[in-house]
Amino acid sequence: MMDDRFQFVSLSTSVKYCYEDSGAPECTSYTTFIFIHGMGFNGGVFRPLFPIAAKRNYRVISLYRRGYAPSTPISDDEFAALQKGVDEQQAFIRRQGVEIAQFLLGFIRANVIPPINKAGEGGIVLIGWSFGTIHAHAVLANIDALPKEDVTELGRFLRAVVAHDANPVSLGLSNPPANDASFWFNPDIEERFRLFNLWVLGYFQHPDPLSKNLTHPELSLEFNTPTLEKPRTFQYKSGEEILQIISRYGFDIVDMAIAPFAQSVRNVLTQRAIFDKKLADNYLPRVPMIYICGREAPGVFLYGLWELEAVVDNPHSAYGPKAEKARVVKFHYLPQGNHFVFWDDPEWALDQYYQCSL
Repeated sequence: MMDDRFQFVSLSTSVKYCYEDSGAPECTSYTTFIFIHGMGFNGGVFRPLFPIAAKRNYRVISLYRRGYAPSTPISDDEFAALQKGVDEQQAFIRRQGVEIAQFLLGFIRANVIPPINKAGEGGIVLIGWSFGTIHAHAVLANIDALPKEDVTELGRFLRAVVAHDANPVSLGLSNPPANDASFWFNPDIEERFRLFNLWVLGYFQHPDPLSKNLTHPELSLEFNTPTLEKPRTFQYKSGEEILQIISRYGFDIVDMAIAPFAQSVRNVLTQRAIFDKKLADNYLPRVPMIYICGREAPGVFLYGLWELEAVVDNPHSAYGPKAEKARVVKFHYLPQGNHFVFWDDPEWALDQYYQCSL
């Protein structure tokens, strides 16, 4: 039996995207946050934000990515194409970006939500979290695939795109040597998922989380071992509650097919999202790309922001000769919070998302 929390937007391609909705506040100028979840955790992971959203004049929408039920699965033909090479991988992520943009339009048309007003209130903030930052990038990188009238309509509502905890690999960059990524290659799928959770759910104590020391980041960041002084997220939650928000199929099958994409695919994706002047000037030119990370997140996420921030004014070395300063890009280092700050401190986290989008 289908959970009555689930709602759907159907696209013209017969694809359906599922979402959960905190509901509209009573005021007429509220801000809508649309979240794209990460790896192994479905859209239910953002449910702690729902009870507090309306009280703060926010609306929270949690999108379920393709392959995370009950959204439309990734087809066998799509999986097969991903094994063929870079062109097919680029085509896949392009379709994902276009579909999510179409979802946004479908949601806007099905719901009476306030557009951005002259005071800068209202509108939508699209937030890609963790592995979902790839999909947030894909929206801006492929916005030119939409009809011009759809882009104009979306421009009345989309006020910012936020990447929360973007891994450097997702940005088309390289992980630092100190980051131990060996668990990703563990052949035992159960053990891989267990080790992933031990790492990603923890709180990390960094010697100097704002040093931006790219030469010797291991002196400033802790990449691998969470502190024992604070409990991991979910450590004291019931197993039934956690089972509702995880997807082993999404982790083992869907995202493990996307994660090995060629670095050039993600590099081009980031270049088009923020370093393509023609695209930025002609499609949603007022929409900034905002990167945020909490200072208790795994070090690799902080490092990703450091590395991107270091090249944002002169991106040629990292993103090729076509890259140039284009879209407005902002960086926010939150004074607290691990990778799941929206679960452990949802009220504070929601206010941070709002503040960084202003």
